[in-house]
Amino acid sequence: ARLAAAPGGSLAFVDFETKTGLRKAIRMKGEKMDGRVLDIKVAKNVSKPVGGGGGGASGEDDPAQKPPDCRTIIVKNLPFDLGETEEKIKSRIKRVFKACGSVNAVRLFMNTEDPPQFKGLAYVEFKEGDAAAAALKMNGRENEGRALKVDWAENKDKALRRKLE
Repeated sequence: ARLAAAPGGSLAFVDFETKTGLRKAIRMKGEKMDGRVLDIKVAKNVSKPVGGGGGGASGEDDPAQKPPDCRTIIVKNLPFDLGETEEKIKSRIKRVFKACGSVNAVRLFMNTEDPPQFKGLAYVEFKEGDAAAAALKMNGRENEGRALKVDWAENKDKALRRKLE
């Protein structure tokens, strides 16, 4: 399976060995998984990315090159059930990365439901750039049964310019 973050939730592309497996997956549409309702569709004209594709900003499993003076990473594929409150979720994420260095802040991606639910994505800002670089070594490491996707956070100005173009 290839996983990628998508606006509003998670998205997975799965290549099936048999048509029987595909039919079984389609029958799961509407069922709940990790507190979310599955919406299963057959993809058309999907090509596999070169190199296995996945988590990095460059479309590969390896993290992108460090932006100048960057102390912030983005972490994807975190478990959705890290805590009942935003503060508990932030605390658990800080514990995961405390071995890398001093965490300055954690910013969560939450959906707009009432109550808001954690989407499995977070920015982690460190006090030092070396700590952020150390955190990138956790890319692919399993955390509560899920392989973390860790990459440099994109520069806010660059992201805003791209959004406006």
